[in-house]
Amino acid sequence: MPTNKKRARKAAQSRAKNLVALARTGTNPERLSLLARKIAMRNNIRMPRELKRSLCKRCHAFLKPGVNCRIRLSKGRVIYLCRNCNSLSRFRYKR
Repeated sequence: MPTNKKRARKAAQSRAKNLVALARTGTNPERLSLLARKIAMRNNIRMPRELKRSLCKRCHAFLKPGVNCRIRLSKGRVIYLCRNCNSLSRFRYKR
C-alpha cells in the first residue's frame, strides 16, 4: 500500500475520532456522528468503538445514555436500547 493511502487512512481515523469527541459535547451530535461515519466508510477504515456504540444501527440516532438510550448489563453483554426506535444493540465484554 502506498504511503499516501496510509496517510489518508490515518488522517481519516483521527478526524473520525475528533468528530465523535465533538459530538459528545456539541450542539448537533447527529450531524457530527453521521459525518464521522461517512468518513470512515469512504476511506474503508473501521469505525472507532466509541462511534460504533454511540449510533443506533437502525435509525442512526446519536445515543446519549439517560436521554434517548438505556444501557443494561446482562450475561456478559452490554445492551443498548434506543428509545427512538426500540432497537437493541448487544456488545460482549470481558468480565
